[in-house]
Amino acid sequence: VTSLKDLIAECQKQAVILENTNNDWTKRIKALQSLRGLIRHDIGCYAPFAEQAYGLLGTALEVSVKDLRSQVCRETCMTIAFFCEKLGTSFWRVAEAIIPITLNLTQNSAKVMASSGRNCNIFITKNIHHSKILTLIVQHISHKAKEIRRMSIELICIIINQWDPTLVEKHSGELTHSIKLALSDADSEARVIARQAFEGLQSNYPTKAEILFQELEPAKQRMLIERSSTASSTHSINSERDNLPNPNRGLYNAQNSAFLNKRSASDLNHTSARRNLVPPRIVRRPNPPMASNSATSVKPPITHPSPLVKKPSPMTPTSHHKNGPASHTPIPLNIHKNGTTPPPLTAASMAAQTNTIKIQKIINVLSDKHENIDNVENSLRSLTQLIKNGEIANWDEVFNDIFYIIQQTILHPLNNAGTIKAGALKAMKELCLSQPKRLLTKTELLLLNTLDAHENDDAQVVKAAEECGAAIATKLPSKTCVNLLTAVIDDKNSKYHQLSGAIKMMSNLISKLPPDEVFLNKF
Repeated sequence: VTSLKDLIAECQKQAVILENTNNDWTKRIKALQSLRGLIRHDIGCYAPFAEQAYGLLGTALEVSVKDLRSQVCRETCMTIAFFCEKLGTSFWRVAEAIIPITLNLTQNSAKVMASSGRNCNIFITKNIHHSKILTLIVQHISHKAKEIRRMSIELICIIINQWDPTLVEKHSGELTHSIKLALSDADSEARVIARQAFEGLQSNYPTKAEILFQELEPAKQRMLIERSSTASSTHSINSERDNLPNPNRGLYNAQNSAFLNKRSASDLNHTSARRNLVPPRIVRRPNPPMASNSATSVKPPITHPSPLVKKPSPMTPTSHHKNGPASHTPIPLNIHKNGTTPPPLTAASMAAQTNTIKIQKIINVLSDKHENIDNVENSLRSLTQLIKNGEIANWDEVFNDIFYIIQQTILHPLNNAGTIKAGALKAMKELCLSQPKRLLTKTELLLLNTLDAHENDDAQVVKAAEECGAAIATKLPSKTCVNLLTAVIDDKNSKYHQLSGAIKMMSNLISKLPPDEVFLNKF
């Protein structure tokens, strides 16, 4: 395909195959793969093609994404995501017709179809910034299915953090109303995402966030305040550290100000601050009074007496009399059945909390198109090290965000610096080595984008692409890789760099396969 005319003719040919549901499903999958191959290389006619895309492919993609066979549905979602990434906002007409269907897919009981729909929605929202898309997403915020409501607020979170501020300001009323509804959602996961959306609104549009905050009920306000106060890395660590016994602590009244200095600086959290003045689960015992003939006695200043702790009699000689004030160690009340105290806060749990915050900061830096190049490079190096060293524990929560931000960094046309693309490819290589099972549904997209990176003029980018390709070929499903690489090698229109990359990846793949499988595939 070398011209717009050829591109349109080929799309029409594949669309006819897709629209006929009586065709064999394998034939339709090949048609979808062919569509992706058509726009893999920029032939300078994307803009006029995107204007005609809805008429050419709209019906075909709608029929395919509704297909009951999960493989056809998955391939269609992948194709739509690829088109969105390549064509951008100009592909909005097709996306407008597709997104109600892909949103509905997220509640599908088949995990393959649900995850495909979710990934497609994310690609559409990240790459197509159009009012029609925003309106459709907002309309689903009150859907009866919790999966769709959850997906909608997640997309709203992306809109607030990544879309053009002018467009967001224009629809600020709809967005804030959606967040308000989601904060009261019956689904706990939707509420968590809604709080994240509010934080994004507060960070990017503080005035709008303040107006929304004032409209909320007091209970919701307290919830947001408490989340804000625990957002820093030190807060959660200090709150657990306060529960541990410490023999060097003085009386409560002597450490009011010191204790408060460790707490959140939020001037709204007065109730929380007062509640935390006395560290929980700890009862402090002062020196027992000396024996006296006086009829009166001094009552020890215990704020919260516990039935589990017996106060020593002032007339009974104990070790406390001998050792003096320094021997009074606070006694924790959370005692196990075997009489031992629970394990203290470990360095591993503290490191996990710190790494979660690091990842969020890295994603924010890589998402900002105007960020300094040095900051982007440092963030990519940090992300690569976190993945390589196995320091990320919550993969279920952060995997998709990490994958998509790395892909976006590799493919973004403004990332001209070779070090940035090379750094992103190195991070993707480590992701392949560390989490191959999570990449099973993304093998084709990942492989094609890696081959495209071989066309770069920068030697360090090509080297990083080759290393990433080797990781893909050895860690991801061999059958899928063989089919894709064979198609690229057999394609007469493939460029030299792509052929070179595909051949090297195929060599790496063959070297890792057992002899029987090599013979079976007739390499």
